[in-house]
Amino acid sequence: MRQTLKKLSLTYRSELADRIGWLIRLRWFAASGVLLTVLIATSLFDLKVDRLVLLFITSAIFVTNLGYLLYFNHLKSTPDKPDRHKRTSQFANFQISFDLLILTVLLYFSGGGENPFFFYYIFHMILASILLEPADSYRQATLAALFFNSMIFLEIQGVLPHHCLF
Repeated sequence: MRQTLKKLSLTYRSELADRIGWLIRLRWFAASGVLLTVLIATSLFDLKVDRLVLLFITSAIFVTNLGYLLYFNHLKSTPDKPDRHKRTSQFANFQISFDLLILTVLLYFSGGGENPFFFYYIFHMILASILLEPADSYRQATLAALFFNSMIFLEIQGVLPHHCLF
């Protein structure tokens, strides 16, 4: 039983780096999709969102993803040290956590809880379950719920002004 678990752990470790590369490539497509959505939605519909803020957030996604790519290439080029898996796992966790934060900020400035794209948190949870160990996936799900519910709560309490979608 221990050998099987050890073998699975080694497989997970070797696949994690490949999956992080996949996540970075996927984020380029997602950021492009956000950019197109912002441009098309603000041009075609009578949305009361601040287009400039949404474009700034979208550009932040592109810039951070470039930083992720550079760090990922550095991580791959370093010799296989005992703490390499730990750093790789922390890197994956950081990316997903930051993606959740960016998603929350995007949602906040584009209608908050009334934005129909709030279900995108589900995609992040699916990615977390693919990339991370189960305990980390649960922590990411908790963080997503905390971010979204905090945004809604702070808007309801008047701490944050609500940005209407329509």
